[in-house]
Amino acid sequence: MPHNIFLNMNIFLKWDSQYFDVCLAILVCAIGFIAFWFISIDSKIKAWFFNKYSGDRACQYYISFKRLVGMIFMGILPGILIMYFTNYSLAALGLRVGNLESSLFYLSIVAPPILVISFLMSKSKNHRSLYPQMRLEVWNKKTYCLNTIGWMGYLFMYEFLFRGILLMACYNTFGFWPALVINLSIYALAHVPKGMGETLASFPFGILVCCATLSTGSLVFAFGAHLVLALSMEYFSISYKEKIVSE
Repeated sequence: MPHNIFLNMNIFLKWDSQYFDVCLAILVCAIGFIAFWFISIDSKIKAWFFNKYSGDRACQYYISFKRLVGMIFMGILPGILIMYFTNYSLAALGLRVGNLESSLFYLSIVAPPILVISFLMSKSKNHRSLYPQMRLEVWNKKTYCLNTIGWMGYLFMYEFLFRGILLMACYNTFGFWPALVINLSIYALAHVPKGMGETLASFPFGILVCCATLSTGSLVFAFGAHLVLALSMEYFSISYKEKIVSE
């Protein structure tokens, strides 16, 4: 019996180098998001910003900091690790124009329904408790610009992690269906803190951006669609002009 157990252990310890790239991709995705999440919800960090600054400035700096942390842990560091330890190029991970005509065509089709859905969702008080992320009393050209640039940087790295590193590595190793299921599963789990609504919505949206990314070989559509979604949810919520109370 002990001998049989030892033989079974050899099965678990056997390593196939062809899975190195995908294992690393899944690990950097999970660890990167976890690091970002726990840093972003750290109460001591939030308290530091709101003690050092006052009013809208505190909220602006705090949310901008969170997005910068997201860029670092969900894009820059994972990208460096993948580029160093594997043979993937940035182009192979979706950072290229690819089939731009198709990307823009797909985006023109999905943007209108995204805008309609965001408008309808913005009427919900539960939705407005999450958006806009910057809970400002006064919005002006400067804050709109800062918010938009912050979203662009954050979502670019976010899509690079999920639809670039994770999706491409899984697709090249396992094929379409396993790659799609793995991506949707991790992507949905990342939305659990935002509630059931966004978690469920992450499945159809995730399917859409995964298919478009693999079809075009580029992150252009995924980034564009996610940016339209995020900014429309933010700015439709602001348009109600209700007093926004800081978290």
